[in-house]
Amino acid sequence: MSKYFEKILKTYEDKKKDIKVIFKNIFSISVVRFFDYLLPLLTIPYIVRIIGVEKFGVISVARAFITFFLVFVTFGFNFSGTKFIASNRDNRRKISIETYNIIFIKLLFAFASFLIILISITFIRKFNQEKLVYLFTSINLIGEALFPVWLFQGLEKMEYITKITIPVRSFFTLLIFVFVREPGDYVLIPLFYALGPLFAGIVSIYIIYKILNLRFFEFSINSLKITVNKGVSFFLSRISWSFVTSIDVIILGFVAGDYSAGIFSAARKIIKQINLVIQPLYASIYPYFSNKAETTKKEKEKSIREFFKIVFYLSTFAILLIIILTFIFAKEIVLILLGKKFIETVFALRLFLIVPLLYHLNAIIGTAVLIPKGYEKIFNNSVIMASFAHIIILLFMFMFKQITVYNMILLIIITYLIIFCMRFKTVFFKKDLRKWLI
Repeated sequence: MSKYFEKILKTYEDKKKDIKVIFKNIFSISVVRFFDYLLPLLTIPYIVRIIGVEKFGVISVARAFITFFLVFVTFGFNFSGTKFIASNRDNRRKISIETYNIIFIKLLFAFASFLIILISITFIRKFNQEKLVYLFTSINLIGEALFPVWLFQGLEKMEYITKITIPVRSFFTLLIFVFVREPGDYVLIPLFYALGPLFAGIVSIYIIYKILNLRFFEFSINSLKITVNKGVSFFLSRISWSFVTSIDVIILGFVAGDYSAGIFSAARKIIKQINLVIQPLYASIYPYFSNKAETTKKEKEKSIREFFKIVFYLSTFAILLIIILTFIFAKEIVLILLGKKFIETVFALRLFLIVPLLYHLNAIIGTAVLIPKGYEKIFNNSVIMASFAHIIILLFMFMFKQITVYNMILLIIITYLIIFCMRFKTVFFKKDLRKWLI
């Protein structure tokens, strides 16, 4: 045990400067994630008590539908853009060209997505009945297109994310408590949720131009094509995963009803909050290890690996502790956050709790080892193959009338397990990767 702590101290001394940068970024993202965690804790109990389970299900289905298009607008740039920026920090011109290329492409994708959403609202009766909910939720597309999280991550300047998002999101969350007073006000909820990202995106454009001093260069078709091509493989995995995570709640809404969709969404929202606790770590170490993969010589790689092992095992212990505590106090958590109407969510939540562990293992292996070491293909293919398996199993569930909240949760667990098995197999059997874990 003493040797282990000696190794930790030695690693700290060797990587003191890098650790300070990472912890600064983790702190910045953690503040944002704390608000991501806190705001739903404040708003969801209020919202469900005002609008009820059914309308909460309506909003959840709309968000799930728009999520397809959000992933299309993102187009994998959160991975490819971050890696490019992290690898070219000293080249201002390259960063500027890539930044405006990505924003321009994302705006084009947002416009195309909005047209498809309008057509869907027009011809799909269930959507047309709640057209304002879908239209307001679609405003998120513009905010996603404008906000360059990939730029701030690649530059390891996550403090901008904190300074922009917290004041804006806090203001629009406050408006929910001011204006949502009766069940009929439910249409305002997606509007206030969407205006936050929109204003954050507008402010970030000012920061890019005035503070970061990234000047606009003329677009070229060739450079736009290169930027798109870098994001394609990530997009295919993201869109397939988005389809999987969104189709579940949509099918539950159509087949089992909005009440079941509401129970499922409530449990998944709590699980999402658990995932948010550890997400700042991935956001901070991804650009760090991407940069080190490009700039670190072979003889110095051992210290980087030792640093990763410490991060890996400590973070895994932390997530296990959170899962155990959540399992024990699941009933109390549901009653406090959601109220007695959602008591059925308790079992669903406990069943869901294997997901945060699998999510953590998949994310940290993928973002800190596979992508930085050039194994983007297995990173993306694991998601695509798992998504394909998910859809096949879902079709059988539909054919045999087994669409229930609990069966859907079990299906999600199987999907995460497939991703984990594919990624862990690659790391274990590749000699250059196995050293990162063993």
